[in-house]
Amino acid sequence: MLLHVVLFQWKEGVSEAQVAALDQAMAELPKAIPELKELQYGADVRIRGGNADYGLVALFADETGWRAYQEHPAHKAAVANLVQPIAAQRTAIQMRVPDR
Repeated sequence: MLLHVVLFQWKEGVSEAQVAALDQAMAELPKAIPELKELQYGADVRIRGGNADYGLVALFADETGWRAYQEHPAHKAAVANLVQPIAAQRTAIQMRVPDR
Protein backbone atom coordinates (compact mmCIF):
# COMPACT_ATOMS: atom_id res chain seq x y z
CA MET A 1 0.00 0.00 0.00
CA LEU A 2 1.08 3.58 -0.57
CA LEU A 3 0.44 6.35 1.96
CA HIS A 4 0.35 9.96 0.72
CA VAL A 5 0.74 12.67 3.38
CA VAL A 6 0.42 16.38 2.57
CA LEU A 7 0.76 19.38 4.90
CA PHE A 8 -0.15 22.98 4.05
CA GLN A 9 0.61 26.40 5.49
CA TRP A 10 -2.02 28.94 4.49
CA LYS A 11 -1.45 32.45 3.25
CA GLU A 12 -2.33 35.29 5.61
CA GLY A 13 -6.06 35.99 5.77
CA VAL A 14 -7.45 32.60 4.74
CA SER A 15 -11.08 32.45 5.87
CA GLU A 16 -12.99 29.68 7.62
CA ALA A 17 -15.26 29.58 4.56
CA GLN A 18 -12.31 28.82 2.28
CA VAL A 19 -11.20 25.96 4.54
CA ALA A 20 -14.79 24.68 4.77
CA ALA A 21 -15.01 24.63 0.97
CA LEU A 22 -11.80 22.58 0.86
CA ASP A 23 -13.20 20.19 3.47
CA GLN A 24 -16.31 19.72 1.32
CA ALA A 25 -14.21 18.97 -1.75
CA MET A 26 -12.08 16.49 0.22
CA ALA A 27 -15.24 14.71 1.38
CA GLU A 28 -16.26 14.18 -2.25
CA LEU A 29 -12.93 12.85 -3.54
CA PRO A 30 -13.29 9.21 -2.37
CA LYS A 31 -16.67 9.02 -4.15
CA ALA A 32 -15.15 10.33 -7.38
CA ILE A 33 -11.81 8.50 -7.36
CA PRO A 34 -12.06 4.73 -6.84
CA GLU A 35 -8.28 4.36 -6.47
CA LEU A 36 -8.47 6.45 -3.28
CA LYS A 37 -8.93 3.75 -0.62
CA GLU A 38 -9.01 6.03 2.45
CA LEU A 39 -8.79 9.77 3.03
CA GLN A 40 -8.41 11.71 6.28
CA TYR A 41 -8.10 15.50 6.21
CA GLY A 42 -8.60 18.60 8.29
CA ALA A 43 -7.34 21.74 9.94
CA ASP A 44 -4.79 21.63 12.74
CA VAL A 45 -6.49 21.71 16.15
CA ARG A 46 -3.86 24.10 17.52
CA ILE A 47 -2.73 22.17 20.57
CA ARG A 48 0.92 22.67 19.66
CA GLY A 49 2.66 25.62 18.04
CA GLY A 50 4.65 25.37 14.85
CA ASN A 51 2.33 22.88 13.14
CA ALA A 52 1.00 23.05 9.60
CA ASP A 53 -2.42 24.63 9.12
CA TYR A 54 -4.02 21.69 7.31
CA GLY A 55 -3.18 18.13 6.44
CA LEU A 56 -4.37 15.11 4.56
CA VAL A 57 -3.49 11.44 4.58
CA ALA A 58 -4.55 9.30 1.63
CA LEU A 59 -4.15 5.56 1.15
CA PHE A 60 -3.77 3.80 -2.20
CA ALA A 61 -3.26 0.17 -3.17
CA ASP A 62 -0.13 1.07 -5.09
CA GLU A 63 1.73 3.74 -7.04
CA THR A 64 -0.57 3.28 -10.02
CA GLY A 65 -3.55 4.24 -7.85
CA TRP A 66 -1.71 7.30 -6.53
CA ARG A 67 -0.84 8.38 -10.07
CA ALA A 68 -4.49 7.97 -11.14
CA TYR A 69 -5.52 10.19 -8.21
CA GLN A 70 -2.95 12.82 -9.16
CA GLU A 71 -4.32 13.00 -12.71
CA HIS A 72 -8.02 12.73 -11.85
CA PRO A 73 -10.07 15.82 -12.83
CA ALA A 74 -11.71 16.03 -9.38
CA HIS A 75 -8.31 16.15 -7.66
CA LYS A 76 -6.91 18.63 -10.16
CA ALA A 77 -9.96 20.89 -9.72
CA ALA A 78 -9.66 20.85 -5.92
CA VAL A 79 -5.99 21.76 -6.12
CA ALA A 80 -6.43 24.50 -8.72
CA ASN A 81 -9.59 26.08 -7.33
CA LEU A 82 -9.33 25.58 -3.58
CA VAL A 83 -5.75 24.82 -2.54
CA GLN A 84 -3.55 26.95 -4.77
CA PRO A 85 -5.38 30.22 -4.00
CA ILE A 86 -4.79 29.82 -0.24
CA ALA A 87 -1.61 27.76 0.15
CA ALA A 88 1.63 29.51 1.00
CA GLN A 89 3.59 26.30 1.44
CA ARG A 90 3.11 22.60 0.78
CA THR A 91 5.12 19.57 1.74
CA ALA A 92 4.38 15.94 1.01
CA ILE A 93 5.65 12.42 1.29
CA GLN A 94 4.63 9.13 -0.25
CA MET A 95 5.64 6.04 1.67
CA ARG A 96 5.05 2.34 1.44
CA VAL A 97 3.07 0.86 4.32
CA PRO A 98 1.99 -2.72 5.10
CA ASP A 99 -1.14 -3.98 3.38
CA ARG A 100 -4.27 -3.91 5.50
